[in-house]
Amino acid sequence: MVVWTAYLKHRARLRGFDLTEIERIVRFSEERYFDVITQRTVVIGRDRKQLLLVAHEQKQETIIPITVYVTTRQQVMFMPVRTDPRESKRYWNRLEEYCSKHVLNPKSGFCCEHGEACRDSAESRSNAFAAGQLSYVGDRYAVEAEGIPMRILVVPMQVGKNEVIDMDKRRGQILGRIENPRNPHMRGVVQVLQVLFGLEPGGVVEKIHNNSHVLEAYAMANSVLCSNLPTGGKSRRGEPTRTMWKNCREHLRQTIVLLKPTIIVTQGNAPRDVLGTVVDRCEPIGDRVDRVTVGGVQATWCKLWHPAAPRYWGDAGHFREIAVPAPRHVRHLALSQQPAP
Repeated sequence: MVVWTAYLKHRARLRGFDLTEIERIVRFSEERYFDVITQRTVVIGRDRKQLLLVAHEQKQETIIPITVYVTTRQQVMFMPVRTDPRESKRYWNRLEEYCSKHVLNPKSGFCCEHGEACRDSAESRSNAFAAGQLSYVGDRYAVEAEGIPMRILVVPMQVGKNEVIDMDKRRGQILGRIENPRNPHMRGVVQVLQVLFGLEPGGVVEKIHNNSHVLEAYAMANSVLCSNLPTGGKSRRGEPTRTMWKNCREHLRQTIVLLKPTIIVTQGNAPRDVLGTVVDRCEPIGDRVDRVTVGGVQATWCKLWHPAAPRYWGDAGHFREIAVPAPRHVRHLALSQQPAP
């Protein structure tokens, strides 16, 4: 039941808003946020050609609209974010400690217990095997928007190059894409991050809090930490063997447990399938969007194509049809949660 206050009725009459439309928005709109300043829920919806924001309170089955005004999509999508370099470094240290014990040790080198089996699975096909290609944790990975954690983990397939990559080298590779030309993969990563941080996808603005670039404010972990190379590394063609997928699942699971992402974006069908094997609980929310739990870590999972896939770009491609709406849905879900205590 909706209860109208005298003030809300006065404001609606003054602004020419239709109370029937406001009730429809409050009751049925799926776009909701939690305002940490007023401690109220705000809901967004359209009344004819106007985009309205309605702040309201709810007591059991009773909804009490407090105020309503016209807003814009730009205002809705912008919510101040805060990055925490010290907390980000702690996440980096946790993952680096794990990887040095179980994947790539700075002194002794590649040390994964499944290494030989994975190497054999690749070399039995006369393919090259690149061992030890670690993940990336940005210097500004620990992000909050209005007190709500927005730690983003992107999960592609494999590096696809014949080289050893520790976390420092990986960091240099990612940050190098801030100024240097980007391949389709990193172009897609940047644009998905722009959507998740409320920026215009493909727009010139790529920075958030304290002049931090979006590429500094996320983490990336391939679904396998080695590469199977049919061309010996001359091209990135190919994918991991089934043995590699199976053996590396625990590394992906531990990465999620250690980094505690609140948003996970998989790029491609194979990473999607692998992540599906490590989740403990999965609740479908919308098209290509699920809520998942991995080792006690709760996150919203967004399943996209890989940006290098055919038909990803273009007016009729995956980018416009899915790779913008799905992350935007994820952002709305993330910001509608209660802030961390």
